[in-house]
Amino acid sequence: MNTEQDESSFNQQYQKQFFGFTTLEMITGVSNAGKFYAEEMRKKMKDELINKGMSADDAVNFCQDISQEWISNFSRNATALMEYLPTNVFHIPTDILLPEDEVQIDQYTEEDEKQLDQQIQLACQEIKMLQNVKAMTLKESQFISQLPLATMEKCASCIREFEELRKQINNGIIEVTSLQKELDGQQSKLN
Repeated sequence: MNTEQDESSFNQQYQKQFFGFTTLEMITGVSNAGKFYAEEMRKKMKDELINKGMSADDAVNFCQDISQEWISNFSRNATALMEYLPTNVFHIPTDILLPEDEVQIDQYTEEDEKQLDQQIQLACQEIKMLQNVKAMTLKESQFISQLPLATMEKCASCIREFEELRKQINNGIIEVTSLQKELDGQQSKLN
């Protein structure tokens, strides 16, 4: 019997450290809240029944009967929950370690910690870089959305012409000197 009490006490301490509360504390809090709200609901129901024309004594008796049934059902469910929670919800797996566990002492070497710190720094740098890219993309999209439609069409036309010139160069149709003249012409269009 003493070992069962010790194990139960140990489990409660472990739950308190890991979750911040024990099963009993949670059930007590939920029960108190449930009883409080049931009482508030009973009072409001009684007032509403009296307002609808029921006599005060009948309303009190009716609400008292319903309240007793609710509390009885709530207590029964709380007891079932009390049995369910420790094994299914508040059960702490054996591979979970709390800071107080001695197993964690000397778990990482200094070299491991330095390597982890470097990985964290790289991840932070990547995040900052992605945030900068996102900001620049947003700024660029705002700039583009403010351009007049004629300018956008002119840019699209120039891009198509540049693409055509690139294809002609790749196919050997245009020589580089004639390309220089063509590019100068395109650049003057953009200005």
